[in-house]
This record gives sequence, structure tokens and C-alpha cells, in this order.
Amino acid sequence: MLLKSTDPLERYLVELVQAQGMLGSHEHADSARTTVHQQACVMAFHEFAGYLNEAFALDKDYAVGHDVRINCEAGRAHIDHLIIARTFDIFLIESRLAGDELRVGENEEFTSRYRDGAAFRIRSPATQLRRSLAVMQHIFRSIELPERFGMKLVPRFHRFVVLPTGCTITNLSSIPPQQFVRPKELLRAVIGASRPSSLRGFMSSLSPDQMRDIGRIVVRWHTPDKVDFIGKYRAQPIVTA
Repeated sequence: MLLKSTDPLERYLVELVQAQGMLGSHEHADSARTTVHQQACVMAFHEFAGYLNEAFALDKDYAVGHDVRINCEAGRAHIDHLIIARTFDIFLIESRLAGDELRVGENEEFTSRYRDGAAFRIRSPATQLRRSLAVMQHIFRSIELPERFGMKLVPRFHRFVVLPTGCTITNLSSIPPQQFVRPKELLRAVIGASRPSSLRGFMSSLSPDQMRDIGRIVVRWHTPDKVDFIGKYRAQPIVTA
């Protein structure tokens, strides 16, 4: 089930160009290379949305949403991809990465590097996932949780950062390594985590109608403001000697 699609790619790219001044890329001699990197991140996000739609949008056991922007008492979150499974597993996914190598420093500094030598310090997708988790927990505290067979159902949250295919990673931070996955690994993780493993697991799953209603509740929190390009796509070129 598709809950919400992305904004059109063309609109994203136009708004990205309009935001270049705020993103700071005009301050650097290699601003054109920075723009190419940012556009690659936008395209990676849109391509992965299509990938998830092919896998789950027509599957009655999953509800999928993209580009969900929420502003509430718990903070602001821009969720790249949201998957709700009938097992009440909820997957929060960041996919706005581009490059041939991702390096995560001890203090969670994220750097994207390319084979041509270009490198960019980027906003932390792990930080965005923490914000998304806080916002989603707030939403589920504010609604009446569903019941099935007399049992109150409680959501289980999972967070993932999707790496570009072929991208290597060096993770020196405390972020669990299993949080970084490639597209096929993400599919396996979603299917594996959301497969009832017992009769109790089946009985504690959402009905199709409950899953649809939960998804619609979450999407109603979406605030269709413009994309916060500074928060999502700012890239600081790293000058190497």
C-alpha cells in the first residue's frame, strides 16, 4: 500500500537550484562539483523510493510512504522513507547519500568521498533518524493504539541508512554497523523483521484495515512545507592538499 509518494524529481531539482545560496556552495571555487553531489543525493533518494514501491507498494502486508515532513511538539523530522508492516514493525529510512566511500568519524562526522578526489562533509543521516524516531514515538503516544484479540499492539521501530550500491563504509562511531545497509540488505532486513515467527506473532499483528488506518494517521501529520535543503542536503567541500 502506498501512503504517500515523493514530490516530483523535477520540482526537487528546481528547488535545490533555488536554495544554492543558502546551502553555501557559492562560497567555494568548486561550487559546480558541490551542486553535482547534491543533485546526486536528490536522485538517490528518488530512485530508492521507486525501488521500495516496486517491493512493497502493492503488498497487502506493508504500507509505504516517502518524503514525510512532520513538525510537532517533539521537533521536526523529514523522513525519507517510512514502512509500516502488519507486524507493527515501523522502519525509518534515510537514503540521501551519494559517493564511492562513506566515512563516519568517532563523533559521527559524515564524509562522502568520490573516486575523482572530491569529498564533502554532510549532515548526519543518523541524527535525522534520531529526530524521526522521537517524532514518531510522540505521534504514537498521542493516539489510541490498536488492539487485536484483546491485546494492545505496540510498535517496534527500526532505523536504517541506505548506502549507494558499490559504496564502501568506514564507521568509527558508536552507530551500530547493522544500521548501514545497501538496498538488497534493506529489503532482507524489512522482510526478516516483519515476518511473524509464531502463532503469538500472528495474533499480535495488525489487520490490513488497522495497518491502513495507522498509516493514514501518520501521513496526516505531514506538513507540506518546502523541503529544508539546508537541513537535508548541505554539503561542505573538503579541500585536500
